Amino acid sequence: MSALLDVRGVWKQFGDLIVLADVSLALSTHEVLAVVGPSGSGKSTLLRCINLLEPVDDGEILLEGVDIADPEFDADDARRRIGIVFQSFNLFPHLSVLDNITLAPNKVLKISKEEAQVTAQHLLNRFDLADKRDEYPDRLSGGQQQRVAIIRALAMNPSLMLFDEPTSALDPELVGEVLGAIKTLAAEGMTMIVVSHELAFARDVADRVVFMDEGRVVEEGPPDQVLVNPTTDRARRFLRLMAEVT
Repeated sequence: MSALLDVRGVWKQFGDLIVLADVSLALSTHEVLAVVGPSGSGKSTLLRCINLLEPVDDGEILLEGVDIADPEFDADDARRRIGIVFQSFNLFPHLSVLDNITLAPNKVLKISKEEAQVTAQHLLNRFDLADKRDEYPDRLSGGQQQRVAIIRALAMNPSLMLFDEPTSALDPELVGEVLGAIKTLAAEGMTMIVVSHELAFARDVADRVVFMDEGRVVEEGPPDQVLVNPTTDRARRFLRLMAEVT
């Protein structure tokens, strides 16, 4: 099966700091890839490069066989097909939940307001937020806001979803509802890359796990290998430290 996403030899540098060093990975349709590693290892930058929020310095990012990292490629076209959910919710505070969800489909995809609202209502029903459609973001809990952010990305009907530490800004009691929403998407076959420090969740939901350190892919394989029986000393040290703080 050909890869939906194929990252080939990507380099990214900020000043003298090399953030991504020859990173390569591939992702097939319906596959869930978890990316783990210490802070500053390049995980978030990798997602931002895939979504073209950051230009790469070298390498290719092939989406369905087309190099979207090529400066000549229309970045907006790629972003229509790649949804991203950040640590912070980034909802428009002056818009209702429904308007937050329907804005991009209406303005970017040129879907009629009525059709966009039907899709939004369906997604709100799926994620148990139907009664919040007319609320404003500041009236929602953090977990509800993050689920709305997920719905807003899904409303664009993306081929690929990226999650950048989607629970790190949440109180512990709200983490479960967001992880549950992501787990539902995985069960439904959504192709996803999930950057997360929730290692138990990564082991449970991912088909493969990538461990990154200092901008490089250090280890890659099935969850039980990378997260339970890693082959590299660096991954073993990281997992020991994570076990000590949880």
